Amino acid sequence: MKKIMEKVSILALSFILTTSFSISSAQSAMFAYYKGIPHSMIELLVSLPSAGIMVSLIFNKWIGRLFSERQMIVTGLVAYALCGFIPLISPAYPVVFLSRIIFGMAVGLLNVSAIAIISERYKGKERVQTLGIRGSAEVVGTAVLTFGVSLLIRFGWQAAFLVYGISIPILLLYLLFVPYGSTTEAVEEKHRDVKMTGGQWRTALGLAVVAAAIVLSNVMITVRIPSVVEQVGHGTAQTAGVILAAMQFVGILAGLAFSPLTHLFRDRLLLVSGVAFGVAQMLIGVSPNLLILALVTIAGFAYSVALTTVYNVLSDKMPAGVLSQATSIAVLGCSAGSIATTFVLSLLGTISSAPVFIFGFSGILMILVSFFGLWIVRKSGK
Repeated sequence: MKKIMEKVSILALSFILTTSFSISSAQSAMFAYYKGIPHSMIELLVSLPSAGIMVSLIFNKWIGRLFSERQMIVTGLVAYALCGFIPLISPAYPVVFLSRIIFGMAVGLLNVSAIAIISERYKGKERVQTLGIRGSAEVVGTAVLTFGVSLLIRFGWQAAFLVYGISIPILLLYLLFVPYGSTTEAVEEKHRDVKMTGGQWRTALGLAVVAAAIVLSNVMITVRIPSVVEQVGHGTAQTAGVILAAMQFVGILAGLAFSPLTHLFRDRLLLVSGVAFGVAQMLIGVSPNLLILALVTIAGFAYSVALTTVYNVLSDKMPAGVLSQATSIAVLGCSAGSIATTFVLSLLGTISSAPVFIFGFSGILMILVSFFGLWIVRKSGK
């Protein structure tokens, strides 16, 4: 039972990693409250944590030298909760603005640790299964907190931020059930000053490029599917919402299927899932009807498997002393892919905004990057 609770507590860390945008449904109420402030500045509060996440990831190596993994996790969970309560204490725009940046930094501290801790504590098939479930935990966490905001918003937009108090029970679980002073901390201390070799840097950077392309393609689908559904004349914005929700929730199935898929395809899984993701995108671009629903669901499944595979490969290829740093590089790639989406879509829009062109580009890019990923996996060795 103790081992089960330890694993639940570790997986709970991933429950809140992708919840920065959960309060987006409170924007309308925030527009009404902050009269005189441009709407773009209010919208910025929703996406602002991304900047904080990037700061934590960039300086992760130096932060890791000053603080242990446990200290980073505890600090991240406490800051996560406090930043959720700040709008209740002071809803002044500058205060909320600063709290959202700190909130992002807290998520950044948790992001790397939540992934690396699984690779440090579990090996073999158990590690692969746990990494798969971790991906599912992210999807469930985002859905639960988004639903929580919809319930709390009736009490005012400040109350919506209370959903971030979920990190308090997660902190208690972590302190109660994840052992302190275990072998993991001993290994961490032993390898704290270990530096990545040239080959390890190339592997980490290569996988970061793959992760960036995966996330870029996924965000492009999320941004463009609503307009595609309306253009084909077989749905409304609500239909698009259902399609995107299906895309997210299929990530749960992808997490559960990850271990069997790893056993089946071994080092080819990144290639197989990436190519499937790319082909699904190209078919979305030419789909004339609600076959889009099935295609987007397949794309969501392949996306979740591909991204989880990146972290699994890192766990397999990197020694304990540099795993956290390598993981932070991959997560930084994910953030870069997300941020780059707006610029890529704008650039593509100067040529054509047709779905067949947009999704054809992202699909071909994904397929090419998948072959690059296979090369990285096989070149890196053990």
